[in-house]
Amino acid sequence: MGKRRECVNAKLIALTLTVMLAVLASPPNVRAGDDSDSDSDSDERISIKVKISLEKSDFALFDGTNPLDLDEALKTGVLCGNSNKKGTALKAKAFKYHFSMTNFDTVARECKVLYSGSIPADFVRYKIPAGTSLNINQSGGSNEFDSAVRLDCDMNVAGAGSAIGRKTVFCLSCAETADTDAVCDMIVPSP
Repeated sequence: MGKRRECVNAKLIALTLTVMLAVLASPPNVRAGDDSDSDSDSDERISIKVKISLEKSDFALFDGTNPLDLDEALKTGVLCGNSNKKGTALKAKAFKYHFSMTNFDTVARECKVLYSGSIPADFVRYKIPAGTSLNINQSGGSNEFDSAVRLDCDMNVAGAGSAIGRKTVFCLSCAETADTDAVCDMIVPSP
């Protein structure tokens, strides 16, 4: 009899927990767009408002490990920024950027984060030990001095850059062997 009673008690506990979870998990009575404060109904009302996002994201990849480029190119990287609506000039609007890179070489390599708005560009150096990765997450675009940010890396480094911000955020791949490097140099010159 003792085992049977334990089994029944376990089933009752499991049933009670199931009912409690079902009650807690059930959504409240939701009526979209109902903002009235009327007390005529005793049920609880929740107003749902839709927020339209004007954010956009973009990304670009770079690969300094291509054996065909190793003899020619000295730098590789990515550039992210914010432009005006026509895409013809930089715009000082806040955005977040993310750079991820891996050093595939057997020796330490260097990457620089360069900022727009000054010639020569202001920059911060990062030394990446052999066989390791580095991630950088920052904000930019608060003024003309960081409305575009460029990652410039030694060869044998590969990675990606991405940005999220207003509708006009963009990212470009930059490599000294590619046509896009001339565009990157016009936006943020590489030293």
